Amino acid sequence: MRKFNAFFITAALTLSLTIHAQQSDFSHPKGATVIAYSKLTSLPNFIKFNPGSEISQTELIPWMTDFFKLNPAITFKSYSSETDKIGYTNVRYKEYVGIYPVDGSMIIAHIKNGKVVSFNGDLYRDVNTSFAANISEAAALQDALNKVHAVKYKWENKTEEAQMKIVHNDPSFTFYPKGELTVVHKKGSDFSAASMRLAWKFDIYAEEPLSRAYIYIDAQTGEFVSDEERIHTADVVGTANTLYSGTRTMTSDNFAVNNYRLQETGRGNGIQTYNMNNTTNYTNTDFTNNSSTWNLSPPNQAAEDAHWGAEMTYDYYMNVQGRNSIDGSGFALISYVHYSTNFVNAFWDGQEMTYGDGDVSQGYTEMTGLDVCGHEITHGLTTFTAGLNGGEADALNEGNSDIFGTSIEAYARPTQWDWHMGNDISINGQGFRDMSDPHNSFYPGPQPNTYMGQYWDPGGEPHNNNGPFIYWYYLLCQGGSGTNDNNDTYNVTGITMAEAQLIEFRALTVYMTPNTDYAAARVATIQAANDLYGGCSPEVISTTNAWYAVGVGPVFSGTVSASFTADITQSCSVPVTVDFTNTSTNAQNATWNFGDNTTSTVFSPSHTYTQAGTYNVFVSVNSACGADSILQTAMVTINPPAQPTSSNVNSCSSTSFTLNASGTGNLDWYANSTGGNSLGSGTTFTTPVLNTTTTYYVENSVPQPPGYVGPPSYNFGTGGQHNNTSTQYLEFTVYSNCTLLTGDVNAGSSGNKTFSLWDGSGNLINNYTVNVPSTGVHTITLNIPLTPGTYRIGGTQMNLYRNNSGPTYPYTLPGVLSITGSSAGSGYYYYLYNWQVALPACTSGRTPVVCSIGNLNVTYSTAGYDTVCVDDGAFALSGGSPAGGTYSGPGVTAGNFDPASAGAGAQTITYTYTDSTSCTGTATSVIVVDACTGIHSANDAIGISVYPNPANNFVTVELQFASTEKIRLNLVNMLGQTMYSSETTSSGNTKVNINTTDLPRGIYLLQVKTAKGNVVRKIELE
Repeated sequence: MRKFNAFFITAALTLSLTIHAQQSDFSHPKGATVIAYSKLTSLPNFIKFNPGSEISQTELIPWMTDFFKLNPAITFKSYSSETDKIGYTNVRYKEYVGIYPVDGSMIIAHIKNGKVVSFNGDLYRDVNTSFAANISEAAALQDALNKVHAVKYKWENKTEEAQMKIVHNDPSFTFYPKGELTVVHKKGSDFSAASMRLAWKFDIYAEEPLSRAYIYIDAQTGEFVSDEERIHTADVVGTANTLYSGTRTMTSDNFAVNNYRLQETGRGNGIQTYNMNNTTNYTNTDFTNNSSTWNLSPPNQAAEDAHWGAEMTYDYYMNVQGRNSIDGSGFALISYVHYSTNFVNAFWDGQEMTYGDGDVSQGYTEMTGLDVCGHEITHGLTTFTAGLNGGEADALNEGNSDIFGTSIEAYARPTQWDWHMGNDISINGQGFRDMSDPHNSFYPGPQPNTYMGQYWDPGGEPHNNNGPFIYWYYLLCQGGSGTNDNNDTYNVTGITMAEAQLIEFRALTVYMTPNTDYAAARVATIQAANDLYGGCSPEVISTTNAWYAVGVGPVFSGTVSASFTADITQSCSVPVTVDFTNTSTNAQNATWNFGDNTTSTVFSPSHTYTQAGTYNVFVSVNSACGADSILQTAMVTINPPAQPTSSNVNSCSSTSFTLNASGTGNLDWYANSTGGNSLGSGTTFTTPVLNTTTTYYVENSVPQPPGYVGPPSYNFGTGGQHNNTSTQYLEFTVYSNCTLLTGDVNAGSSGNKTFSLWDGSGNLINNYTVNVPSTGVHTITLNIPLTPGTYRIGGTQMNLYRNNSGPTYPYTLPGVLSITGSSAGSGYYYYLYNWQVALPACTSGRTPVVCSIGNLNVTYSTAGYDTVCVDDGAFALSGGSPAGGTYSGPGVTAGNFDPASAGAGAQTITYTYTDSTSCTGTATSVIVVDACTGIHSANDAIGISVYPNPANNFVTVELQFASTEKIRLNLVNMLGQTMYSSETTSSGNTKVNINTTDLPRGIYLLQVKTAKGNVVRKIELE
């Protein structure tokens, strides 16, 4: 198996569906890419976060609530979490409206390394949130029983209930229906809010005639709302003769001496097979044998096939797919054989498998063929994972059972398997479905091999309409070429069952949901192939092309094509933040150049421009499929007004300044270079008393004329005066500060109309009541201030005109505001037309104005001279902070100090500095002048030499004394700090080497001290 690659082939997922107008409202989620949409709700049902923009699990629900603009009453609760073989944790969520679960909803978050990389599934956005139950549970149950109208129910069979308590190890087990209040979509209707009902849900299992279904009864009216079949059959299936699989190894239970039964505990929570003795009573009657070698006589030999088939199904899911039984937790596999008489069927009822004995007159023997066993048990797997139910999902449910029934047969009988479902159990050996050629299927008749093609059943019979799905799997395994019913020529390279079965299992258990249809199944399998084998892999290519062969979606295209959009392309203010959306196909990585010498590797970045100009924007994208790039010239233009002009001001002490500026528009003063609140407006601004240097900023602001957005007239499509009790609204997004000034309405009555403004989650911000003086068209004044974010505006019983067809969303005022949809979907437009919007003023960059306070802190570094000898000659003064300025005092000439002319004793040297604001600072230092007697006497010292001078890494001091002297050497810097000190005894000629490598460069004084006096020499290190 190839190494996992998280890259997703978006081009390969282009759906052959009509994308409804509402989809544009949700087409560009920030930091993510919409992979597919639901045909039922028109909402995105597969979203992948862009590389680098993944979110944490705790952020997912708030992200969905904001993106889908959900009512605050809508929440989600997780109910299962599984970690798969390639390291993804897949968490399933159910939608709730208040305390009530929404049936048919399922969101699956796919988490890798602690981050949600994608999520898929179905949610309902348009749901009434004010449900109340008026019908009691007991009354609703009676309504449900009246709907089923059975002769006998399972809970009336006390013997069978007792058996189930034992089999399921549950003393409280009962078939008696327990009601649950849930929100459900009314069967056969659309998916609008009006079609979602609060209903009592009952699991009703009838024994005569046989049926089991969830029945939904409206909790307010008592009417039937919907049903969901729980019994999944293999259609007219059967078992072959008693040697279906020959002699096989099988485990049974030695429960007494020489007594064995068809039970075992080694696999999961057990495998059990029972005898119904051609009745419809589920009892704990065992098949028994006197040894572990089973050779039952017909027709009981069919029980061996059922038991061994359950063992092989368990082994397949454990050993091939890594799953512990159908629920992932060892679910016990229980089979019942010899159901009724001449019963040509087998079924999964939500808890166990049941097999009839077939009917030779109809061409079928016992129904326990291996592929049939795998088929039925896989219905249980689907129940615990995707929950496929209704419409095309029913066909996919049956198709998955066929796919894994055949795969299990190939796993357990590698030399005795075929592509015919039920081949073993049919007398003529033809079976009932031919996966390699659905047109050749026997029962219920020829199947379609193309989606919506020949033999497609418009009534939705699932055993018929799974034809394209099972043929897709055959082509994926085996390959093939031809022309389908759409007259499309295809050529598919097979990848073998070994890989195909992993792809379909992952699609079923990780990505499919209750409402998955053919288009969504295509998305799920391509994503699964990408997860397992990587982008542009042969497996992804074949998966895509096999779907094309059966008429679902286009042929694979791995071409990388670079493209992108921006939410703002023109601005008259800086700074401006532009959100770039990467719309490239088949791209995984991106490198951006925004045209202002800045770059980014974020897939869909936001970038802030801080200077006026026209900018070319470039992006380069790549993936395993290849690379591409695009340059959009002059894409972003920022043309703000000229910055104001002003001058800096200064003072040598604390004061208040009056600042002046001029510009082309209104002037505003700020404390910051960007952001913050205005401190004042006008050409002058007076500061508070300042103690330190402070910078203010002045900005030019030029008003813009108002803009208009939304349909200019109500007269499009169809519609009328709307006065419904339900709350309806428009949805819109604001990009920059603005004000909604006015809008046009067409009133069905005069009087006050209250417009409510909500945030994107439905929280009320404010109500705005306006009076409409008469019926007909009027311009109303609202004056609603708006800041960036998502909003809703509308009301209840407005008696204002609304359109129920014809809108084209979004209606956009570039960079300011976009009307994106309505509460009732993309086909509706509510109440407020021709919005007049006050635009934010054009603003310049801010000009800094510096208020300087001259408070100089001048220090002087010429200090620390113990003694300067009169006969040492002049030496240069140095240092000073700030640099520059002048020296003055006794003995100072041109920056030098001459001890001979300074006069004996302590002399004060003054340092003076004047800055550019004419503020002056001074400092002083004291130097002691001495005659320095002692070693200067001709009788005591022959000489002192210092070399090299200037020096670098060392200095040599050579001393010549006429007598023995104890000498101390100090090397002192200009701050008076001793950097070197040593003592020696000298008689005659003495040399002392001083290592100066680590000393800072500059001027030092060498002090030579004896008991008779001192000598100072200046040393320069360079």
